[in-house]
Amino acid sequence: MHHLTVLADHGDLPGKLALVQMYVVSKQTQKAVDLIRTLVVKRPDLYLQLATLLREQGEVESSRRAASRAAEHFRQVIQNEDAHNYSDFIALSRSLLILKQRTEAIDVLRTGVKKFPELEPTLTQHLVEKSDRLRGNDIAQSTRLLREAAELSPDAIAVWIRVCELRNETCIYDRANTILATFKRQQKSNGAIDIVLGAQAFLDGRVDQAVNSLQNAVDRSTINSRNHQLALNNLASYLAQVDPPRFDQAKSLIDGLIAAHPQNSEYLFTRGNILAVEGKVEAAVVDLEAALSMGARDQRLVQKLVGLYEQLGQTVKAAALRDQQQWFLGMKARTTYGPRESLEGKLFSESVDQGASEEIVVED
Repeated sequence: MHHLTVLADHGDLPGKLALVQMYVVSKQTQKAVDLIRTLVVKRPDLYLQLATLLREQGEVESSRRAASRAAEHFRQVIQNEDAHNYSDFIALSRSLLILKQRTEAIDVLRTGVKKFPELEPTLTQHLVEKSDRLRGNDIAQSTRLLREAAELSPDAIAVWIRVCELRNETCIYDRANTILATFKRQQKSNGAIDIVLGAQAFLDGRVDQAVNSLQNAVDRSTINSRNHQLALNNLASYLAQVDPPRFDQAKSLIDGLIAAHPQNSEYLFTRGNILAVEGKVEAAVVDLEAALSMGARDQRLVQKLVGLYEQLGQTVKAAALRDQQQWFLGMKARTTYGPRESLEGKLFSESVDQGASEEIVVED
């Protein structure tokens, strides 16, 4: 930072830009804001970062003014440059979100996605978020947005979570069922529908039906895709809980995932739970400790491990880990296992403890 400060003091623009990011990373927000204010005349794209930092500081009006300048800049970029980048569309949409112009932000992404397919996940997230906001007031528009999201990203888990949740609401059962039926018939979802239906069945106690849905998901998903891995992970969990349990098959599936992805803590978490159900407590502890050492930060992982330590009579370890639990609960960062109240929070079935999930992050 000292070196960058010297460069910045001598007017070096790359040095100043790097110093801004160093201030942001080191949480010196006001210094970042002050430096950006000196740069925006030459670099108006920085108005977006300025607006974001000001919003974090609670300076709402100043944030909106900066976002307005950012939106003006990125509109001109998109209109005037033939070779603009898809990130310009994202930047404009984020500027508009700060201005609470969500509909226009979505329209910008709709325009951009025609040229840049890379925008599809971002647009899908915004459609899902807008659908969520409308759900209590305008069900028809909410479901139209979900259908658009499904057409755009048929393998997006977040979309089918919402469709299935709506399907459980009597007033729009037919509408949601039509969306489901259309995509199941066309088999366009890369197994996503079956993954969500399986999670729903599992939470309802229909474990055999959950297994059938996940077997369909495995068959319908593309080998090595994220949905395929998720289907195998959840299927392994469900197989450990059918009556009678199919432990050998469950462990074969999860062992294959771990062999292919040895650094993925969520798969170790799943195998640890399977081993615990099977009564192989010491082996379960090894897997759960490994998942914890890889950075998994789920409170249920800690709770499970504490329980297994106590079961083994390792009370000192249990007490030490229990003392850390508040730290885990206070973690704000996005994690592999982000517990939620809805079905979205149950997709990664860490079986016995009912699930973990992909976190869906949408800027607002």
